[in-house]
Amino acid sequence: YFLFLVVLLRNKKKCVENTETLFLTIAIASVILPDNYSAEVCFLLYFCVTFLSAHSRKIKRNSNTILAGVALFLTIFSALINKVPMTNICFAIISFAPLISFLLLKKNIKTLYYYKIKFIINDVFIIELLATIFNFIAFFKSKGDDWSCGTFSRKGGAQAQLFIIAAFLLLFYIDSYKNKSGKREDLCKAIGAMIICISTNCWTLTLFLMVGVGMAYISNLTYKRMLAILIGICCIPLFGFILINYAPGSIATPLHRIITDSSYFEYRFHKAVVYKETFLVIPLQDLCFALIGNGIGNYNSRAALICTGYYVKFFNKLFSPSVSEYTEKYILDYVRYAALEGGSDYGSVLARPYSSILAIMGEYGYIGIFIFLVIVQKNLKTKKFETKLLIFVWLSFCLVENYFEYPKIIVLLYACLIGVYSEKTSQKNKLEVHVNDK
Repeated sequence: YFLFLVVLLRNKKKCVENTETLFLTIAIASVILPDNYSAEVCFLLYFCVTFLSAHSRKIKRNSNTILAGVALFLTIFSALINKVPMTNICFAIISFAPLISFLLLKKNIKTLYYYKIKFIINDVFIIELLATIFNFIAFFKSKGDDWSCGTFSRKGGAQAQLFIIAAFLLLFYIDSYKNKSGKREDLCKAIGAMIICISTNCWTLTLFLMVGVGMAYISNLTYKRMLAILIGICCIPLFGFILINYAPGSIATPLHRIITDSSYFEYRFHKAVVYKETFLVIPLQDLCFALIGNGIGNYNSRAALICTGYYVKFFNKLFSPSVSEYTEKYILDYVRYAALEGGSDYGSVLARPYSSILAIMGEYGYIGIFIFLVIVQKNLKTKKFETKLLIFVWLSFCLVENYFEYPKIIVLLYACLIGVYSEKTSQKNKLEVHVNDK
């Protein structure tokens, strides 16, 4: 169906005017495929085509070469000092390739146009909505809370990936609805995306979605927004009381145990323990770790987890496991527990000892964290609020998982950023033409 959608239909009937937009269309459509690797290949092909096109000069001219050079030097230096195995380095390069491509292409967003890609974003939404409805009918009784995974594989955190993609679509359609002065179609799609989010039962990610929205609003503070934030903070205790007393047992019981049982708190919120260890405990013991980390793919990034041999099944058949001292001491036990539990869902997402933010600190140290903050600041410096909103929401998700290394999420984020930028530019151009005509 993916090939039929992209090759047979879109190349003939839609406005795919050149090779660049054709490959972008293919990359966005690949989000519906069950695995992550197809999306990575499609996005990297699009990057290569774009980089070799006439726009490559703009990409090179606008890139911050000094910042990129410092990051590259830090990566190589840290890998050499920590004697990182070549297997870890190779898997890290593969894992981070879409993110690096995304950062290199960000200045090229303005060369693409909204109308050329919105139709394929709409297709992704419709397909995932239909898949959600089908899964509800087919698997609701047999799978319990795990029935909603869209078109994705039921392994490897499919529900979380579906939630994030639906969250991006939700923000994208809300923005489109606002800019088109109340077009009902986009509002209905936003409601559909919200239904997909709810169906996944990912309440932790729902919380961090609200965190990302809050961060975006704080970055654009006005009196009304500040007042709304204060009201929201005041309502938190009331919300907690309602959850404990009136929520279903699957939510209320764990919440009550989290408040009253410290050992259960550490089980459910082990990620908080790992944050403390990674940012405070280990740096106080090891100055080298504090400054430059434990080396690329050598702490708790997705690449490091793969190289432990516990994260994906195929690894041990092809490679020898490699585990660093810090990964062994602070990370591996909980990865083993996840494997014994039959997947990566040990406890909840807050119990798993990894996230992209943790990985930056663990593998690049405080220097890496500083470079990361500079990159974020540069990306948000001149952006519109809707762009900030998408980026902050994405970063909030990266507080709880290694989403810097998930190609599907990178691809759809990039597509939605193009849509938000181009929609704003389109509205501005229409206004300028209208004024000039007058």
